[in-house]
Amino acid sequence: MNIYDDNGLACLTKISGASSASTVSPLPHMLVVKDLVGKEIPQTKADRAKLDGMYECILCACCSTSCPSYWWNPKEYLSPAALLHANRYTTITATSHPLYCDG
Repeated sequence: MNIYDDNGLACLTKISGASSASTVSPLPHMLVVKDLVGKEIPQTKADRAKLDGMYECILCACCSTSCPSYWWNPKEYLSPAALLHANRYTTITATSHPLYCDG
């Protein structure tokens, strides 16, 4: 998000309580999606528990860039982040989530 004319993560950017209005806009040069959440689908505690341990990765690429396998063959190396995404997808799909499968 662009907050007070600075690009940054909205979840980490502090907004001063002194001003009466905040200026928040989309990132420059990015397409705007009108509504990211078309329909809310509640998640049960049991379904969320299946994903525990899969959201701690912040996709910083430190693990990939420090791995000798990546140094030797970066074009064919599947990073831990790619494997984590695949695991998240199959876990969510396995719960028959309507956004991810026909079930």
